Amino acid sequence: MPSPFPARAFLLVCAFLLVAPRLAAPQESRGTPAARAELTRGQAAAKAGDYVTAESAFKRAVELDPAWPEAHSSYQMAVRSVAGARIAEDGVVGGASAAKYQKIIEPQYASWVKAHPKTPGYLWAYADILAGTDPAKAEDLCKHALAVDAAFAPAYRTLARVASARGGVKAQLGFLRQASKTAPDSPSYLQAYIGALWPSDFATARTLALQMADRFPSDAEAAEVLFDLAAHTDDASEKVQCLERLRQQSGTVLQRAMRLLYDLYAASDPTKALALAEEMAARTPGGPTGRIWADAVARQKDVLRVRAMIERKQFSEAVALLDVRAPRALAGIVIPNVDLSESSDQQLVLLRAEAEAGLDQTNRAYERVMDLFLQYPGDHIRDVLSRYGSALGKTPARQDDDVRARLTRDGKPAPDFPIATYPDGRKGLLSDLRGKVVLLNFWFPT
Repeated sequence: MPSPFPARAFLLVCAFLLVAPRLAAPQESRGTPAARAELTRGQAAAKAGDYVTAESAFKRAVELDPAWPEAHSSYQMAVRSVAGARIAEDGVVGGASAAKYQKIIEPQYASWVKAHPKTPGYLWAYADILAGTDPAKAEDLCKHALAVDAAFAPAYRTLARVASARGGVKAQLGFLRQASKTAPDSPSYLQAYIGALWPSDFATARTLALQMADRFPSDAEAAEVLFDLAAHTDDASEKVQCLERLRQQSGTVLQRAMRLLYDLYAASDPTKALALAEEMAARTPGGPTGRIWADAVARQKDVLRVRAMIERKQFSEAVALLDVRAPRALAGIVIPNVDLSESSDQQLVLLRAEAEAGLDQTNRAYERVMDLFLQYPGDHIRDVLSRYGSALGKTPARQDDDVRARLTRDGKPAPDFPIATYPDGRKGLLSDLRGKVVLLNFWFPT
């Protein structure tokens, strides 16, 4: 007969498992059902303009699930909206307004951290609020959060913010890489890591961007990363491939991607540019965006009509048509990064120069392209300018002199104003840097 000890030991182990504390799940939450219910209630209140009720609901969502970043961001938005009305009544604006909001939101998070010193969600969210004003304390809070749960990815992203503000690019990349490794199923962390990589390591960023696009084909963050690759790569064919992959997307990334694709096709294949404009006009009927694409259709038809005349050597007829179809403004429609008139208008200017050259007016063509190049400097327009310059017997050096002379003639001195250099913070005037290349940045790192 078998010994009863194994059975007794098994029962003891089972009893221990029943009473042993359950380990907390790593990483941030995606919202418990109860917290999601409160978030939905808060969103409905916010949509109705009742931010007081929204603030209460979002606060409850945070307390029900402190590891859920969306609950924190929603709560902070509601607090900012409620506080904003009071701050505006007091006549506080600008940086003082931000400081006052900080004083309103900070005590609540300090209270939560004091009551729950080992809850990563509270520690991280408090750190994220302090990242811009007290980076040392923010860093300390994030380290405490990671000491409790080394897989809590939001803390790594906030540490990356602190490192970036200090100019620590290597540390920033390390924290973003760790966040993306810790939460591999959350595209936002990989997107942030890739975004920080573009300036210093294009090859790695490109590889990760393509992998991300393959892994998350319908994800908004992956679409943004694919668009970034199209914007960063110097390979025209790769640009087109990336943008064509985005052709079935929706929302703002679609408009930005198709605007860039339209520009590429307008310069290289007007027939494809027209087809794209017609497709987008059909997909976005009515409204400002739809009217912009409809206008692009009309402009691109003008380009094709003039191009056909030039191919038939009907140069005078082309110039006459261009006199009628002069570049015109699209009245009443201003949508940054979506307006499409520049691409077709540039092509019409280049076609006019081509027609003028066909009429033995190469000097006029050269000056016309020079005007365009000074307004839109780029390799393609520079090549066209060089072609007309060479036809006039101008060497590349002489053409450069012509460009420099026009810049000097038409340029105006920049107004002088106080500046602080980065990263040393040395004070001075813009005029102190006369003769040097200066990059002005009005936002970073403050």
